[in-house]
Amino acid sequence: MLIGFRFLSGCAGSAPITLGGGTIADVISREQRGTAMSVWIMGPSTSTRNPCVNRRFNVILAVGPVVGPIAGGFLSQAVGWRWTFWVLAITSGVMTLLGFLLLRETSAVALLSRKTAQLRASTGNPHLRSALDASADLSPRDLFLRSIVRPTKMLIRSPIVFLISLYVAVVYAYLYLLFTTFTPVYQERYGFTLGTAGLAYLGIGVGACLAQVVNTRFGNESFRKHVQRGDWKPEHRLKLMVPGAMLLPVGLFWYGWSAQARTQWVVPIIGTGFFGFGLMLSFQRLLEG
Repeated sequence: MLIGFRFLSGCAGSAPITLGGGTIADVISREQRGTAMSVWIMGPSTSTRNPCVNRRFNVILAVGPVVGPIAGGFLSQAVGWRWTFWVLAITSGVMTLLGFLLLRETSAVALLSRKTAQLRASTGNPHLRSALDASADLSPRDLFLRSIVRPTKMLIRSPIVFLISLYVAVVYAYLYLLFTTFTPVYQERYGFTLGTAGLAYLGIGVGACLAQVVNTRFGNESFRKHVQRGDWKPEHRLKLMVPGAMLLPVGLFWYGWSAQARTQWVVPIIGTGFFGFGLMLSFQRLLEG
């Protein structure tokens, strides 16, 4: 039952990750898009884990990687692990209601299609068509199939799309494997309590926040510079991926070696900070690019 509900949670939780970047592109200018992406990406892209039950404790906050495990650990220690799920359910329910009340459509294609439908109803002219909606004549079945087949073709036939997707998958795998080690390492090797074990996530959180500062500053500056030259390309956003990709193995080696050698407890946390910095530096560049 738990696996089934986690599957449903993952299906629903994939919606903001899928739609967030497109929504920001709809409402934020290219000059300020880096800043908006820095704020948004901190929530969905870096899940945290409950140190008690070793399950994800996601929070949509700019400091999610830090607040999630700390809150989950102390909450479980104080009132039991079940309350982590109650808090998640309550928070998700409130945010869902707020979403229904406050969120509005931002896609130009959808907005123009709605306006076209209103004009057809008011004028009685069934031949009016939206200039942006190329799928207006498709049936729901054909539209669904095209939505599935087109990205699959891009993944298979485009080497750059395949390689980037493979890279993201590998990095995500390392991220979640790293998460699973925090609780046993800091409880068994360093004697942390259930609550204080969550503090081990501070390294990734601080590193990710610093990466967001770098992404925002240098990303926006690079965009303005290339626009002034007249040679702007989306690929220019990927330059910061190079140092980010180099820092990922550095952070993993630092964390693994120092934990195995039983160095002072802050040394592995510093290593996770380098990993978090490189992770966020790479992921945000991909999402913006």
